[in-house]
Amino acid sequence: MNIKQAVFIGAVALIMSGCATQTKHEHTSGSIVALDSKTEAHVCLTSNSSNVGELVDVYEVVCVKTKVENDSSLKRSATQSYTTNCKRQKRGHARVVENSDNHFAKVRSEESLELKEGYLIETSQSILK
Repeated sequence: MNIKQAVFIGAVALIMSGCATQTKHEHTSGSIVALDSKTEAHVCLTSNSSNVGELVDVYEVVCVKTKVENDSSLKRSATQSYTTNCKRQKRGHARVVENSDNHFAKVRSEESLELKEGYLIETSQSILK
């Protein structure tokens, strides 16, 4: 296994282990992992942090990659430098309709919102205890 593969595997493991388990965060969040329809989806969101009937916020993460300008006095390298900036854009609301198991919940969109895999779901429930 080369270093790039190890870093990739480590990053995926970190992301997956952080799904809906941020213990010192003012909101509980997860992501849509599967769609039943355009308006119903399964979310990686623990049943401890979501209640059936609860209204949750739905966000799309939009990332923009931009080239970093190099100082012309410095010797240019063969590789270009880039930076990525991501922002959450609120798309609407959904309601928790079922807690499938300890790790997943099912949501139904409100306001005719079309759900998509990868959208973030955030509860307003504080998980600090």
